[in-house]
Amino acid sequence: MVSFAVTVLSLYLSACTVRIPLSRGAASATPTPEGLSDPKVTPTSSFSSAGEAYNRGQALVQKGDYKAAAQAFSEALKLDPNYVKAYLDRGTTYRKLGNFEDAVVDLNRAAQLEPTAALAYRERAYVNLERGNPTPALLDAGRAIDLNSSDAESYYVRGQVLTAMSQFDSAVLDYSKAISMKSDYAEAYYGRAVAFRARGQTASAVADFRTVLTLPVDAGLKTKAEKQLKELGAL
Repeated sequence: MVSFAVTVLSLYLSACTVRIPLSRGAASATPTPEGLSDPKVTPTSSFSSAGEAYNRGQALVQKGDYKAAAQAFSEALKLDPNYVKAYLDRGTTYRKLGNFEDAVVDLNRAAQLEPTAALAYRERAYVNLERGNPTPALLDAGRAIDLNSSDAESYYVRGQVLTAMSQFDSAVLDYSKAISMKSDYAEAYYGRAVAFRARGQTASAVADFRTVLTLPVDAGLKTKAEKQLKELGAL
């Protein structure tokens, strides 16, 4: 049973967007008692306002240039050290770059400045999951949902965490909730299919894997769904 759970977890985590080795240590489930000013920034910037720098960072994120985006968000923080959105977006960008330590620092600071910032907890849940620490990840995902119950992605990330903990029944519920909010949520369909397969519900798993193939998804996720269907003899 242990080897089966490990196999399922391996299959699922391969679909995560960040592809780097897991790091040791968990991101704190509560903000760390650090100062609110960013020790890495100086009061000079090439932008005329924090908002201008922040908007540039967002544009770079849309282009997939996460390194340059992080630099732009840093410029925004030079001009406004208490810019919550800049901390949130830089933390998210650091996560996508695999820089988990700096991501946690930014997300903790955002939560300090704005305790009701659901995104800080959702993103920190991702970080903890990627680091192999599901328990604090589960706490953060739950907090994100408490703060913003209309965010489909918070249910999705909690579904990921529950899958990692082999709590497949609860995972299915969260994936289903995410899908009810966002009907074309391909990643949630894939996650639910993995959980269905782990529960031995082959027909339901096949249906969800096939749904993934009908949605606008990246080639990597489509390939994984096709592989699963072949293994189940349904393709």
